[in-house]
Amino acid sequence: MSEIFVVLIELEGLHPPVWRKLEIRASASFWGLHCAVQDAMPWQDYHLHEFRFPAGDAETQIGIPDPEIDSDSDFVASWDALLKDWFPSLPRGCTYIYDFGDCWQHRVTLQARKEGRKGARYPRCVGGEGRCPPEDVGGVPGFLHFKEAMSDPTNEEHQEFVDWFGSVWEETTFDPASVKFSSPKRRLREAGLG
Repeated sequence: MSEIFVVLIELEGLHPPVWRKLEIRASASFWGLHCAVQDAMPWQDYHLHEFRFPAGDAETQIGIPDPEIDSDSDFVASWDALLKDWFPSLPRGCTYIYDFGDCWQHRVTLQARKEGRKGARYPRCVGGEGRCPPEDVGGVPGFLHFKEAMSDPTNEEHQEFVDWFGSVWEETTFDPASVKFSSPKRRLREAGLG
């Protein structure tokens, strides 16, 4: 049996809260965790991402390296970094940032370690709450503005947001069983990385 990490992903700055609880193999890479978070929220993976681990006065960043950016912090390719090497003990956490323009910050916390179940497929989503904001809505401030306009048909921006989004925004109940995970290896190939 392989070791499984139980990881809580919390999207920061929103009320009602938006969070997901995932079970993922300890041997998975951070690229695999990135893909799992994208599928579980769901985000559309249109933008760059990185995981940040504080390290004294600096921090280590795990994501997609950009040779044109000179950084004082250590940077590691997400497909080369394994979860088990960065989460050696409980509790342990980091920040996952998706879309550097909208700057969606997620708190990632390793909650438990356990043996995997025979025949079970990982990753899997075992809990969650809240509807994920739409892509390119403008981060937390833009999302709050979007929800306010969408909830009031008399708001002068209501129809503009309906047209942009494609329908009226409704808070929905999150169902972990509805999450379908894609292959991180295939996504890495399709992105021309690794």
